[in-house]
Amino acid sequence: MSTKVLKINKWWGSHFGPMLAFIYLATAFSSHPPSLFAFASTLALFTIASIGIASFGQLTNDLMDIQQDLRSGAYNTVAKLRFGQRWLLFGFIIILGLLPWQWLPMNGIIASLLILEYLLFILYSMPPARLKGRGILGVLTDSLYGYVVTNAVAIFVFMELSNLDMPWFALTAAVWMFFFGLSQIIQHQLVDASRDEIDGIKTFVIANGWAASLRFAKDIIAPLDCIAFLIFLVVIGFKAPLVPIAFVIHMLFLVQWWNRQTCWGLKGLNSLSACDQLSLCSYHGIARFTWHWLPSLSLLTLVISDLNYLPLVPVHLILFPAPVRLLIQYVISTLCRPLERI
Repeated sequence: MSTKVLKINKWWGSHFGPMLAFIYLATAFSSHPPSLFAFASTLALFTIASIGIASFGQLTNDLMDIQQDLRSGAYNTVAKLRFGQRWLLFGFIIILGLLPWQWLPMNGIIASLLILEYLLFILYSMPPARLKGRGILGVLTDSLYGYVVTNAVAIFVFMELSNLDMPWFALTAAVWMFFFGLSQIIQHQLVDASRDEIDGIKTFVIANGWAASLRFAKDIIAPLDCIAFLIFLVVIGFKAPLVPIAFVIHMLFLVQWWNRQTCWGLKGLNSLSACDQLSLCSYHGIARFTWHWLPSLSLLTLVISDLNYLPLVPVHLILFPAPVRLLIQYVISTLCRPLERI
């Protein structure tokens, strides 16, 4: 079964990558981390379960959106399958999502979060609730199932595996993921507004208007996302100083990049459109760091704390090659810059 059918490419880098960052950090913070074999085997089982859970959410949404996607021309996996094939596919992903929990760490909190995750998937997509088309309830639900609950499950599983008792880490990560998720889903709805209007889906952006939703995202959600992220950096900074230091470097490079893009420099920020301001702050500032750098930096933190985890580095970079690619691009652009003046 291809990754295209399960839509793994839709969430692998943007969702599972940050989830790995929390997993690496939870393990690095433990005074009694598990062996490499115990960690790797647990991570492999957790990855399988995550593919099953995420695919259930993606395909449930596709099942409910068949008619709308056919009208708008959007790719819909379930629409191409016969009735029997749909049942086989859903049976497969349900087994994929639940079977690994026979061996994964489990407690009351993890079990409750898993039940909540599946419940949110159903409430978001399926009538009569179908929160996807109920304005603010839709974006809140999307942030919860897409960012908060999934990452909370990951954190608690590996805190349980590592015997880590660090509630502030779990709490600040969850709060940041909530506002980060709100920012991402509103931006996604802003991009898809025309199609959602054609499909008759009353998303938050459709219900409140495109311009008002953009201002809400820029003036309220993006600042809260920034504050929650900075608090998270402070909490982990004592045990993982590499992450906040790298974020400062990331922001310095972002300022340098911005100065090259405009003759106004930093003074030109106020001259940007609201859409560009949101993109510069939320996308280039926090999201790209979270997607591309946070997982690798967290793994590096784990390796520094225990060199036994060093074999994870090549595997991680094969699955998430963005940092290597970005570094190569930066080196090439730096070397070529003097030639541009000739």
